[in-house]
Amino acid sequence: MFLAFDIMGKVAFGKDFDCLIEGREHPAIGGMDESMETINTIGQIPWLLYYLSRIPGATAGYTEFFKMCSDTIEKKLDPNRAEQRWQPDQAPSDIMSWLLKAFMEKDPSTPPSKEAFNEDSRVMIVGGSGTTATTLTTTLFYLIKNLAILHKALTQVDSALPGSEDWTYEKLKPPVLVGGSRVTPPNGLQVDERFIPGDVNVIVPIQLLHTDSRYWKQSKEFIPTIFSERQKELGISDAPFFPFQLGA
Repeated sequence: MFLAFDIMGKVAFGKDFDCLIEGREHPAIGGMDESMETINTIGQIPWLLYYLSRIPGATAGYTEFFKMCSDTIEKKLDPNRAEQRWQPDQAPSDIMSWLLKAFMEKDPSTPPSKEAFNEDSRVMIVGGSGTTATTLTTTLFYLIKNLAILHKALTQVDSALPGSEDWTYEKLKPPVLVGGSRVTPPNGLQVDERFIPGDVNVIVPIQLLHTDSRYWKQSKEFIPTIFSERQKELGISDAPFFPFQLGA
């Protein structure tokens, strides 16, 4: 988590949060992490999450995180902080600087307000650090538990990238489509025998779906090649799959 958070600070804001150097979690992230267990549980009931968020003090864990994000935006615009400030006369070197540049140039695709910028900063931190850390941790855990797969992966990487000069440019081609709608269309949606009214949030238990033996053979095993060389063998071409938790 420390590494992912530091990298996202650099990529998003051009600022290192120094978690690795200090050897501790940033205070703003600690409170957010403590709240995630509750959110992951009651997040399956959207209306309950909405009401609980209105209880005074219920979102206290996020206060420091929200403040950190808004303060980072302020520092980007502060002329007295040259080391963190966005430089209009220079090419942007981080995501937020690009957004600020587009905003100053009145690009219609940019965030329309300060609060929108704050929201974007929160999305970048949560989406770029937490998910990255979780993915890396889970991948390393299963690779270490499955040494045969680890050695196979290392052999393939060494073969494809024998030297640092081969890392200059790499294409990203995901083996699966990663899009999907979060909300039903206004006129509703028919799913088999069930009709779902329009503008309704649909929540699906991802863990249960991805380990359902009706769709996934060997669902309890770690099979990194499930969507590539073993796809036909395992017969999962029509299996339901949500690549990004609740994002599909």
